[in-house]
Amino acid sequence: KALRKGAGLSQEEFGARLNVSRQAVTKWESGEGLPDIGNLLVLSRMFKVSIDDLLSEEKALAEKLYLYESRVACDIETLRDFDIHLGNAAEVSLRGNEGEKLEVVCSSNDIADLSGLVRIKVDDEGKSADVDLKLCDGITETLCREALHVDISLPQRYVDKVEVSARTGRFSVRHLEYDNLEFGGKAEEILLSEIKGNTELDVNSDVLIKADSFSGEVS
Repeated sequence: KALRKGAGLSQEEFGARLNVSRQAVTKWESGEGLPDIGNLLVLSRMFKVSIDDLLSEEKALAEKLYLYESRVACDIETLRDFDIHLGNAAEVSLRGNEGEKLEVVCSSNDIADLSGLVRIKVDDEGKSADVDLKLCDGITETLCREALHVDISLPQRYVDKVEVSARTGRFSVRHLEYDNLEFGGKAEEILLSEIKGNTELDVNSDVLIKADSFSGEVS
């Protein structure tokens, strides 16, 4: 999906180049289907990306997709409640890691000045770690909603409860265990994959929810 958008192609235009339907493209981009080997060869040549990269984890591929990136990280040493406030973003991804760092990566092909966009405040005296996204001068909420991608990696061993508020096109949680996670705001699509814990979704609008390989309750 990111490669297609980076080339400025709609799903219909992209499908026409490969001689497949728009519905097939939608399935590839949502993870409900995979291109056959012939189409993978065409995609590899079209985007000058190896087949291994096309089939690799999202993070490895994403590092090659976005023109601009900003990273902020800090060490976490005790069990925490994570309170995350992001505002507008095209996509928000939350996942666990095996280390001891909380890391926030902002990426975009259209927002050149991402430095200063993210501020992380960690309350060492309490039990919470706060992540707040602040806008720089010249960056509008509308542009963030269209072109900002936020990836947040939490140190798995120190995750207790997680609260996320955002207005985004897609919110995903992968490879993460927690006592309770609460998402509040707006999202067109929510993806829950390989998670363990109770999940509360407070989205007062139509939303497509996809869930697999998880344990716990979703309310």
